[in-house]
Amino acid sequence: MKKHTEVDLYEALGKVVEENTAFYKDDFEIDKRIIQRAAESDEPDEKRLLWLSRKSGTQCLNEREAFIRDTRDFNTWQFYAQQADDHFVAFVVEPYFIQGKAAIGNLYELDFREHAAEMAKKAVRVSEKEITFEDGYVTRTPFNIGWGAVSNLVEEHGNIVKQVALPQDPDKLHDVLAEQRQKRYAMKEAKREEILLPLPFAEQNAYNAVKEAHPASLICFAQHGYYELYGDDAEKASAVLGTKLLSKELEGGGSVAVTGFRESAWLSGSHRLWKTGEDVLLFKNGEIEKDLKAADYIPVGLVIRIDNHPYQIDAVDFKADEVRLHAAVAGVNPQQLTEDIAYIRSYVEETPIPLTKAEIKAIAGKTDGEKKREKPSVRNRLKAEQSAQRKTPGVNKSKGKDMEL
Repeated sequence: MKKHTEVDLYEALGKVVEENTAFYKDDFEIDKRIIQRAAESDEPDEKRLLWLSRKSGTQCLNEREAFIRDTRDFNTWQFYAQQADDHFVAFVVEPYFIQGKAAIGNLYELDFREHAAEMAKKAVRVSEKEITFEDGYVTRTPFNIGWGAVSNLVEEHGNIVKQVALPQDPDKLHDVLAEQRQKRYAMKEAKREEILLPLPFAEQNAYNAVKEAHPASLICFAQHGYYELYGDDAEKASAVLGTKLLSKELEGGGSVAVTGFRESAWLSGSHRLWKTGEDVLLFKNGEIEKDLKAADYIPVGLVIRIDNHPYQIDAVDFKADEVRLHAAVAGVNPQQLTEDIAYIRSYVEETPIPLTKAEIKAIAGKTDGEKKREKPSVRNRLKAEQSAQRKTPGVNKSKGKDMEL
């Protein structure tokens, strides 16, 4: 069993319907509305669905409800598992958001009969149900209560907008669902067939406005789980990232060169571009997420400490991969240095910013045993952004090429 992450759910499941469902294909239109509501919901339990394609129709159910006995979702899943003469294709569906005419999310393949058997074994007993009415009124009733018992409440509070089954043992249900999530998150990723959706008019206008405001920056524009770069930016980024340069259609006609990287890899992707001396801007959902300036990667004029001696950065040549520095205190290793960018960047990340003239003099006179004053550094500011990325190695660095001398 494999997982398919950040896909267009309508398109992926629609292909299954075409190939596997011979009759009642219109059932999928109902499923799409359920998926849309789940994508727009803020409730985690509403965003995890079970989907089934059969020869005669489809089903889209709520995973939480399906693991509570006697609910419609549980009974439906179990009923079809007992049918011997049908061909099933089943998934767990996790909708993220709606993008134009697409629903973006994850699919997890299921062995339907095996999954149904596990559900029958682990599902918890139902206690009662919680009913929410149109005016916001909420009440709890016995699970099998009939319509007649709540009709008076409908007259008073409006139509029923939501019904939720409540388990006898909520902790057990929580553990069962957590186990299901852990199992599917551990699945291997299916081989991806990347599909480039056309860039809509509204997104074209948004991109053009950002590019006009930041013409010198590489604009990384969020689309369908990726940060995409277009035109000349794409050509520059493709060479740096080692990614394919593709063609993306534009709504209304025409196309543009495109490349990019996954949103989940934003830190590594943007920093690989940034360290080449480019301004890099990440734009998502109408807002600037990050605005990285080349001048901040190796700030000219910054004083850094190498072997406890202060050096000031004089110039940076990204094409030549060189940084020129000089000793910031007379009489301390006075010769000028030329080091590679990566070596100096490692010190920039750890340097308190800025050092005053008094601090520079104090550093020159410090002994190794003296405690250094703690100040925020570039590295410390980045730590919060690096929680999902591999941490940079520690401070035990090898000598730079000039420092070796």
